[in-house]
Amino acid sequence: MHSLAMLFGNAGLVLREKVIHPDGPCYIRLVGRRSGLISFLLTLLGIDTTTTFEVYDDRIEYTRFSLSGKTQELIPLAKVSNLLGGYFKPVMLLFFSFLSLVLGVIAWGALKEDLGNLPVIFGILLFAVFMIGYFLKKSIVVGVVPNSASPVTVAFRRSVIENKNLSEAEARQILDILNVLVSRANR
Repeated sequence: MHSLAMLFGNAGLVLREKVIHPDGPCYIRLVGRRSGLISFLLTLLGIDTTTTFEVYDDRIEYTRFSLSGKTQELIPLAKVSNLLGGYFKPVMLLFFSFLSLVLGVIAWGALKEDLGNLPVIFGILLFAVFMIGYFLKKSIVVGVVPNSASPVTVAFRRSVIENKNLSEAEARQILDILNVLVSRANR
């Protein structure tokens, strides 16, 4: 994932819940968990290791649960100085996918008498694995920067298990809602 996204917040949470209500009272609710099998199993066991980003009329609530406890940050909307959003794609996986395909074809040409079609089949399999990773690891980033404080940013990836995704259009909608609420709070 892009270094700025990792600097600004959680490195690629898997989206578990997404609620966007332009009319409130809870305008935005995004819930994610760390990616990986261990985090998924902890969720199944009822152990909460999630991160929640919620927006209300007057505040943003950012809550992080872990095995060792819970932290919560409340940010008054009148104290938000910047909004940020975007997406990051793991372009190295795209590069490796095409490299594995090319190397598989080259190896097939050089070793086809000894190994048959095995090098090209292996290259195609690696190509498919890297391409799937490329599409699944795209992260959508949404965040706020409070006055005189560190940014609160969440980066969400598609959840295959929960079948949840945050699109670029929805991220833009979230930023638009936040912009209206922050402008209203600063009048």
